[in-house]
Amino acid sequence: MTCSMPSNDHGYATPIALVICLALALVATAVTARALMTLRLARSDLDRARAEAGLDGAQLSATLIVLAQSGDQRLGWDMPIADQSYAVLAEPEAQKLNGSALSVTDDGALLALGAGDADRVRDQLKQASARSTLSEADLSAAAPAPVWRDCAGSVLSSYGQAIKAVVPTATAPVFPTDQTEGSRSGEIWRIRISDRLGWTDDRVVRLNGQPDHPAIILDRRFYRRAKGGDSCDHVLASLAD
Repeated sequence: MTCSMPSNDHGYATPIALVICLALALVATAVTARALMTLRLARSDLDRARAEAGLDGAQLSATLIVLAQSGDQRLGWDMPIADQSYAVLAEPEAQKLNGSALSVTDDGALLALGAGDADRVRDQLKQASARSTLSEADLSAAAPAPVWRDCAGSVLSSYGQAIKAVVPTATAPVFPTDQTEGSRSGEIWRIRISDRLGWTDDRVVRLNGQPDHPAIILDRRFYRRAKGGDSCDHVLASLAD
């Protein structure tokens, strides 16, 4: 940006001219910075939208695979689609601890999950459950520790039917192998899928077995988690000991 103003001061800019030029330069800098920020936000929104669309399609594929399994164990596998690879975790919600079991769950188990203050976490989840069905977001927000946010959903669920103070899902997920036509209509599963950048679509779904619309979404959380392998397997294994 150039700034020139007529001057009667032998060709030199007067002080007022310098002030005006400086003000114009500052305005131009601010406008440019704002434009760059808007561009970055637009690109970020585009990346998020692309990730969300890809994960939505991956959810459909993963749900169909879950429907084809005959067992009730936790499932975990890498699923390539086009030029992307997705990490999938699928868990039957019925095997998890429900709200009534939480009150008698051993403090050590909650602390191992990263609860920090076991009694505070119990109170937080009790209050959330009293308002409505305990959501994945409520569960994640009950404690700030990353291990809690990653792993608590594998142990606790509003749809859990376990009432004993144990962790029934403390086994490592297995690769899906069966390709049966067995019906899982009515079963509730949690299906969490992450892409290689960490974008994650975490859903609790009721399976209905329809090929074109195989599940009804009961709860959904879309977020970005740390990249890398799942850190929960060794935590859950320690709870089973």
